[in-house]
Amino acid sequence: MPNRRYNAEDNIHKLREAEVSLAQGSGISQASKQLGITDQTYCRRRKSYGGMKVDHVERLRKWRTRTPDNAIAMLFSNGT
Repeated sequence: MPNRRYNAEDNIHKLREAEVSLAQGSGISQASKQLGITDQTYCRRRKSYGGMKVDHVERLRKWRTRTPDNAIAMLFSNGT
C-alpha cells in the first residue's frame, strides 16, 4: 500500500468522520479501518488536530509564515 501524506485540512475532515463513526457506536479500530489508517495514526492525528477546525489551521499557517518561533502561542492566546 503506497504512503500518502495528507494535509492538515484532510486530517481534520478525517477526524470528523471518525467522530461520527464513534458516535454511532463503532470502535476506534473500525473507524480507523473505514478511513484507511491504523489505530496509531488515528490517535496521533487526534492528539495533533483534536480540537482544531479548518480555520484554525489556516490561521496557524498565516502566523507561521510571519513569526515561526511562537506561532502557536500567539494563535491561541489572543484568537486572531
